[in-house]
Amino acid sequence: MRNQPPNRVNQQAAVPVIDLQGLRAGDCDATKTVVEQVSQACQNTGFFQVSGHGIDNRLIERMFAVSGEFFDLPRATKNHIEQAGSVPGGLMYCPLMTETLAGSLGEAAPGDLKENLDFGPGFYGVDWPNEPTKLRSTWHQYYDALSTLAGELRRVFALAIGLTE
Repeated sequence: MRNQPPNRVNQQAAVPVIDLQGLRAGDCDATKTVVEQVSQACQNTGFFQVSGHGIDNRLIERMFAVSGEFFDLPRATKNHIEQAGSVPGGLMYCPLMTETLAGSLGEAAPGDLKENLDFGPGFYGVDWPNEPTKLRSTWHQYYDALSTLAGELRRVFALAIGLTE
């Protein structure tokens, strides 16, 4: 029998939502179900969303609120934060129109109409600003929560491709 070509992504396919609640509870049957759903999603659509991820909604709301406070600051205040720096785990800021993601296509393109903050222990940025006052603590809490979730998902990916946890 000849090898079949890989499944092509159905342009009309909805992105599946996979509930991680049972996985997080340590239920073996639920874990098997999640692993199978992730495997199917990766093979059929290439994407999936998760629910039941265990990240506290209050933390998510605080993250959005404190980030919004930062982006609401005057441009001159935000521009004191550079795109890179020498502080491990520091903050990085890209002002409006300083990135050109469409430029990766090899064509000239105008700057993107977005600004962004970035942070991670492996990145080098600048010292965290004094305002908003809860920016650093909230971002660290959120990063820790996402790191836990990422570990759970790595475990699922390993099982989905037949590796051990």
